[in-house]
Amino acid sequence: MADPARRALLNELSGELAAQVGAIGQRRPPEEVRDLVVALCQHRDCRAEELALLLARNVETVRQNYLRPLLRAGRIRMTRPEVPNDPEQAYRVVEERP
Repeated sequence: MADPARRALLNELSGELAAQVGAIGQRRPPEEVRDLVVALCQHRDCRAEELALLLARNVETVRQNYLRPLLRAGRIRMTRPEVPNDPEQAYRVVEERP
C-alpha cells in the first residue's frame, strides 16, 4: 500500500504531472529528474521532504542532486532565502523575464 502522505501529495497534482511522478523510477538521468522538480515547484512551493516523498528518494539526495544544481542554475529559488536551513524552507520556480 502506498504511503498516505505520498498519496495525498499526488492527489494535489494534475493527472499529467502525477503520471510523470509515477513514471520517474530510480534510474533516470539527473537532468530528467531536475526538470520534474521544476514542474512540481511550478505547481506550488515544495519542501525538500515533499519532493523526496514524491520522487521516492532520500531527502539528502534530493537536496544534493536536484535542488542545489537548480538553485545554482537560477531555475528555482528558496521561499525563505534569509534562513536557508529553515525547517519550512520551500522552493519555487523563478519567473522568467520576458
